[in-house]
Amino acid sequence: MPKTNHFNIGDLMERGIRLIGNSQERVHKHWHKLLEMIEKGEINPLKMVFRRAALEELDKVYHKFAKMEDDMQKVFAQTRLSFAPAPGTPVLTTFKS
Repeated sequence: MPKTNHFNIGDLMERGIRLIGNSQERVHKHWHKLLEMIEKGEINPLKMVFRRAALEELDKVYHKFAKMEDDMQKVFAQTRLSFAPAPGTPVLTTFKS
């Protein structure tokens, strides 16, 4: 049976068990207010995204993020299906090992 992080997820799914409470923050409490603030221009969520990286380079990005190097905070992972960067967002960055 396949396992995820040493946990037999297949057995769990076959029994119809539902896991609840695995999020980091109760976003549903805040998102209506935040969306309203974004629409009014009171906050700009694009300021959170510091880098745009190719999917193939996420291993390098992860190591930099873990070491808190290069202002690594929020990274947009670009795939072959991603749209071009929107105005005000970072362009694709290449990372050295």
